[in-house]
Amino acid sequence: MRCARASAIVLCVVLCMVLNSASAAGQNEPATIPTVVAKAMSLDFGMIGKPQYFDARTPTGWPAALVPANAKVIGGGVIGDSARFRMLVAVFVLADKTKPDEMLRTLVTRAGYGPPISEPAHGEGFVSSAAPLSDVRYCKGSSMAAFETVDTIQGAVVVAIRLLDGESGKQNCAPQQARMIPNRFPITLPTMTPPPGVISFGGGSNWGGNGGTVSATLRTTLRADSILYHYTPQLVAGGWKSEGKPAIGDGVAVQRFSFRDDKDKWEAALIVTRWRPA
Repeated sequence: MRCARASAIVLCVVLCMVLNSASAAGQNEPATIPTVVAKAMSLDFGMIGKPQYFDARTPTGWPAALVPANAKVIGGGVIGDSARFRMLVAVFVLADKTKPDEMLRTLVTRAGYGPPISEPAHGEGFVSSAAPLSDVRYCKGSSMAAFETVDTIQGAVVVAIRLLDGESGKQNCAPQQARMIPNRFPITLPTMTPPPGVISFGGGSNWGGNGGTVSATLRTTLRADSILYHYTPQLVAGGWKSEGKPAIGDGVAVQRFSFRDDKDKWEAALIVTRWRPA
């Protein structure tokens, strides 16, 4: 007879409750600050070098195709060198306040930038939510572009466009070789998607010996037990068996699972914990 060893894998979900007060951040900040203040707040970039700032104009070498039509240039900056790592940033006040993400996406694609090449991901474990347009990277050769809305001033829309080139830009725009690495877990996890409307930031994973963890962070107003009941059927559909009844408490929910492959029996716990950011 062959004895199956018992191992454990813990699947952890951190449930994040975010209050709707974050939108007020930055409203009391001054419209401009002295350069010396910006330099004092800058991190020590070491070998990358110190940032260079530009007032009311784009950084030297900024592509004309990446200047939004009729936009006001607030300024920009550049750090690093084109051989290893160089990031250029330009900040604009848009003339058209409607759908800024869509407008910026059109701007960068017309300038010849397209989404980065990537290999298909092995869908195992917690899946992150689809990134909003402002988080998407666009590539043109070894240069990467990204954009985001950074502020609103008296109804105006202020956006930042970032360019990354050099070796760092090349690596970001090359096929994601890391996704081609075979799964290091000795067992296969089902693909676990977040509930509709819930933002999942993915998380991390760790494996050592006969146990490991997979985690994700969610931003939602759903309760911990609702998240537990959402992910439980996905694990069951992937071959996992729920053991006993779930344990539900104030801001926490836990369900035990078991899984048997060709030779081993595994035990797991799906843990959902709620926390409020400071």
